[in-house]
Amino acid sequence: MIIACNQPNYIPWYPYFHLIKSVDKFFLLDVVKAGKKNFIVRNKILDNNNKEIWLTIPLKKEEKYKNICHTYIDESFKKKHLKHILHNYNKSLDVDLKNIIENIYYYDSLNLHKFNTHIIKTICDFLKIKTKIILISEYLNTNQIVFKDVRTLLKQILLKEKCEVYLNFKNGIEKKIPPYDDLSFFRNNKIKLLKQNPNYCIENEEYRHSILNILSKKLSLPDKMITYERVET
Repeated sequence: MIIACNQPNYIPWYPYFHLIKSVDKFFLLDVVKAGKKNFIVRNKILDNNNKEIWLTIPLKKEEKYKNICHTYIDESFKKKHLKHILHNYNKSLDVDLKNIIENIYYYDSLNLHKFNTHIIKTICDFLKIKTKIILISEYLNTNQIVFKDVRTLLKQILLKEKCEVYLNFKNGIEKKIPPYDDLSFFRNNKIKLLKQNPNYCIENEEYRHSILNILSKKLSLPDKMITYERVET
């Protein structure tokens, strides 16, 4: 079983979807706080002059400190974000992609994790990615797992799912964000740990923004440019 886990980000960049495509099950970590300056609530697109525009989901102060699965959004931003996207990509959008983008923003939900999950699943369908996507908040209820902290939670999931290979982003692993601060766990349980190297997307402006940028402009997906490196545990 090959597994990856990450937060349900807002209109993510392509390496996020490459990670999903590379595993059997992808767990959405929606039991952590939303915060205010991370990719759960914001992302970048390019305007007609190739300048960056931040699209941010506004959260009320009290919502920023709740877990994502309990965070509620004000839907008023949806029309504004949709207008920005359609205006800046209008010349390159085909009918099918325009319909998909409209479907994303017409989705009726006040829950942040459900709104972002809908976006992720919709784009996966468009890319023909068949990976099973699981919300951890729902997984906990179904499997009667008590959530104490992210470190122990992810370990419990990997053991329960009999994970053999675990993939994640290079940045989180190298910064030793839990559970990557305990490499002995992976070694002792014979789980191969691999980190994604998205340097190609980071170094090329067209690719380092929301995936909507490369889909609308019909740019080639840089599959072969994204690699996974074994982490010595």
